[in-house]
Amino acid sequence: MPVRRPHSTSGGREGRTRWLRVLKYTLLTLMGLLFFVIPLWLALVTSAKPLGEAIDLSLGLPQDWAAADNYGRVFVDGRIARSFGHSLVVTSVSCVGLLLLGSMAAWAFARTGSRLLRVVYYAVIVGVLVPPALVPSLVLMRILGIEGTHAALILFTVSTKLPLVIFLMTGFVRAMPREYEDAAAVDGASTFQTYVRVVVPLMRPILLTVLVILVIIIWNEAFSPFFLLHGQERATLPLSLLGLTEGSRLQIAWNLLFAHLVLVSLPLIVVYLIVQRHIVGGLSEGAIRG
Repeated sequence: MPVRRPHSTSGGREGRTRWLRVLKYTLLTLMGLLFFVIPLWLALVTSAKPLGEAIDLSLGLPQDWAAADNYGRVFVDGRIARSFGHSLVVTSVSCVGLLLLGSMAAWAFARTGSRLLRVVYYAVIVGVLVPPALVPSLVLMRILGIEGTHAALILFTVSTKLPLVIFLMTGFVRAMPREYEDAAAVDGASTFQTYVRVVVPLMRPILLTVLVILVIIIWNEAFSPFFLLHGQERATLPLSLLGLTEGSRLQIAWNLLFAHLVLVSLPLIVVYLIVQRHIVGGLSEGAIRG
């Protein structure tokens, strides 16, 4: 009597796994096309069209190329060079202050055994959920005598983004090994020396990651500069975009709008391409050491 062999289910499982993988990558590709490639293509081709063609907002190539005129007008009328300098100052100073204060606070909160500091930590983290108090901040800037200046915008940015930075960094510091800090203490290093020579190098992956997040957020911020900065003379890049499109109530100049967006986004793309390698390398190094 022939022996009946049980049917193997491994082939069926492999087939389902393969089809699920194909479906996953297909959905990811479609989402990438829908949310990244198509909007990017629309911005690029529209920025090269004259006003008459740009009104249609089509994905086709321009019949008459006007890229030089559009970008030249945006660069001059939008005062890109001056606004770029203002954005660079606000973003760089704010990022340095946030990384410095955030890393120190995160190290203190992660290593503390005090119940009071734990309560303070949770009170600080609430700032991630609570919207910034803009009106009291305006009154405070007026009292300090820095109303309408870049110093007011930097102070507001640091104070409102600091809870997020502390939240992101504290979890990373808690996972860091204490042995290096203990060894530095045994060698006679002070608290500041331990922070500079031991803690900061170990925090390099999270510092670079938070830096990229902060640059993207602060560089594209338009709400707080609109209220905190006075006049186009101090305008950042997003504010110069608002000034360029101001008064266009009946017809939006989409070609100039997208040309400005392309110019504003170029520094972010360059920063990301430069820092991306350091982030991947730092994360790999941190994983190996951990």
